[in-house]
Amino acid sequence: MIACLSPSDLNIEENISTLTYAAKTAEIINEPTRNDDPSFKIIEEQKEHIFQLESEMQAANEHINFLTSLIQQKFKENGENIQIPNYKTNQGMNKSNISKIVNNSNNFIENENNRILNTDSPINKLLEGVSFN
Repeated sequence: MIACLSPSDLNIEENISTLTYAAKTAEIINEPTRNDDPSFKIIEEQKEHIFQLESEMQAANEHINFLTSLIQQKFKENGENIQIPNYKTNQGMNKSNISKIVNNSNNFIENENNRILNTDSPINKLLEGVSFN
């Protein structure tokens, strides 16, 4: 703060008042605080949560695409031609196609499970006689 004083003796009372005021204001300590709206914090948390969910969804879609290509590859190896419908455009999404794909996928999974369980792997030897009921 800047205090202006008069050099004249006639204004001594005003000078003392000015100096008293300046001394009192010099003792004032301001602590700046951020004036945030509480809803702003909630909005930012929700944006972070949405970003996290979008990244999880992208990872899940990549996994689905990988599994889809793996299933198509296995069907091609077996001499079967199957077209997985595109869920984004609903192309090929009718009841008969979906039931055919589900049945073929279930058969594929069952065959793969039987193939894995019928091998002489160490894990199968450990699982002999173990019930998962």
